Amino acid sequence: MPDHPDGSIAVVPLFHEEFVLAVCADHPMAKAKAIPFDHLRQIRMFMFGAEHQITKRIRACCEAKGLVLDNPIVTSTLSTLLSLVGQGLGGAILPRLLLEYMRPDNIAAVTLLDPTPSQDICTLYRTDKYLSQAARIFMDDLVSFVESVKAQAALSSG
Repeated sequence: MPDHPDGSIAVVPLFHEEFVLAVCADHPMAKAKAIPFDHLRQIRMFMFGAEHQITKRIRACCEAKGLVLDNPIVTSTLSTLLSLVGQGLGGAILPRLLLEYMRPDNIAAVTLLDPTPSQDICTLYRTDKYLSQAARIFMDDLVSFVESVKAQAALSSG
């Protein structure tokens, strides 16, 4: 979320999102519920490009830990990333809610600790401009969808 939006920007929080390590279900790390962030040195990583928000968050965590991920393989599509991980070729850091929503059979989500990468997801709109009825309906539908995915994830994990 923006640190200090001005009065003409409205912020509607949607959810707090944690990132996890996605690995093939038969990978040794898949047996752990959680691993220290610096254990990422031990696995080949697949990532989105440098300008992707997930990559920026991961690189910030790496810098804070003094960790360098050696030559991660970069892809621009989620389907390629999931395919590579599912084949057991390495791991990727992805939003937990995404994996819980997609439920890939052959991919396990492992919590990362110290730090646990995360971000807040929200919608923004200008209060000093007209907000159409279609935009309001979209925002309401988005909030409903996010709540249903969170409820589904809570049911499947607990």
